[in-house]
Amino acid sequence: MQRNRESSDDEGEYKVYSRRYFLLCLYSCFTFLIGFQQLEYTSITNVVTKYYNVDSVAVNWTNILQNLCTALFSFFIGKLTEKYGFRKSMITFTFLGIIGAVIKCFAIDRSLFWLLMVGQFFPCIFFTPTFSLSSLLGALWFKPKEIALVIGMGNAAITFGMAVTFLLPSLVFKSDSINEIKYNLAYVSVILMLLEATIFLLTLIFVTEKPPTPPSLAEETRTNIEIPKIINLMRNKNFLLPIMCFAFGCASVQLISITLNQSILSRFSNGNTVLSVSGVLLMITAIPGSLLIGTVSKAYPRYKLLLIIVCFISVTFQVLFLLSLWIKCDWLLYVSIFLFGVFVNASQVLALDFVLEVSFPFPENLSFAISFTAFSLPNLILVPLATILCKKVGAVNANFVFLALGIMTLVSALLAKEDLRRRKANAEMTPLLAS
Repeated sequence: MQRNRESSDDEGEYKVYSRRYFLLCLYSCFTFLIGFQQLEYTSITNVVTKYYNVDSVAVNWTNILQNLCTALFSFFIGKLTEKYGFRKSMITFTFLGIIGAVIKCFAIDRSLFWLLMVGQFFPCIFFTPTFSLSSLLGALWFKPKEIALVIGMGNAAITFGMAVTFLLPSLVFKSDSINEIKYNLAYVSVILMLLEATIFLLTLIFVTEKPPTPPSLAEETRTNIEIPKIINLMRNKNFLLPIMCFAFGCASVQLISITLNQSILSRFSNGNTVLSVSGVLLMITAIPGSLLIGTVSKAYPRYKLLLIIVCFISVTFQVLFLLSLWIKCDWLLYVSIFLFGVFVNASQVLALDFVLEVSFPFPENLSFAISFTAFSLPNLILVPLATILCKKVGAVNANFVFLALGIMTLVSALLAKEDLRRRKANAEMTPLLAS
């Protein structure tokens, strides 16, 4: 098949296919469901603790389980994804998503919180591998300058799914009646199962592994390039610093997402309303933040400078978030949490694309697995710690852990150096070897 000339000089004559946008939309729908399930129960912590008669720490484990699964399984699953490819991985992940949703449908009885955790295990174990498929999809189907946009779409879909969970307290779980709670839990679980089944069928029918021709020189010549050993990558500070930046940024978002219920209900008299508004504002910001930085980095690929700017701005709004809790000012809470979300999501997308640049030609999904493991490990300690601190010392003081993570994100960005290997490989025929 003849290749069509692209406008970019460094990409030469390579064809990309419009089918890639359909695959991206289908993938984004699946990641939306994965994101929804991450905060499905922590966003209604007070409801779940009452219905299942469990502690708030136990409810938080419905989300922290994702960190544990990422730390234990993500690299192994990433190796399997590398072996079996995009299509088989998507089919497997979506099928197991159905199984998890079905199990939750049978965990409605008040004594079956343990079965609920079993069902929650499925979206948690495939959270990171599913998100890492965005880099594989981007490398196989999209031009190199579009990969940040693909990652941004995946990130936006996941966090939009998380945002929807914060509508549950005000739109679905409005009654304290045990019977109403039971009905609503069953209703949400059945809807989730039907959506998972739909995505699985569409994946089975329409998803293909790769296009007829590669989208870029870097992808075409990948097989002729020596793959860096993981031990060499782990010794490269240019690889580690963007990972640290990503890890601290993600950890801060997860920390505030899980503890938001406790923080707001302990400080505001109209807590349910403030919680719904602030939770949705925090999560929907992934859409403008992720997509905007993808567009900006495509036109202005100065990764370090952009990363420093967005990290500094996000830390500023973290400070304002703490101030809003201290003075109990809802409008300042809304503004600070919205703008923090915009810039911290931008920093995550930029840091991940930075990781892929400096680690090329190392497999993208494995770079993702390493990055997500780096953020999952500390949060196994930090999230329970913040939950306990909220009870012991109050929401304002507990959220200084959240601010500390933001500061470490900025420091990592300041220390990072640009080494854009993927772009270099795309601009020249010479094999790019790991140093």
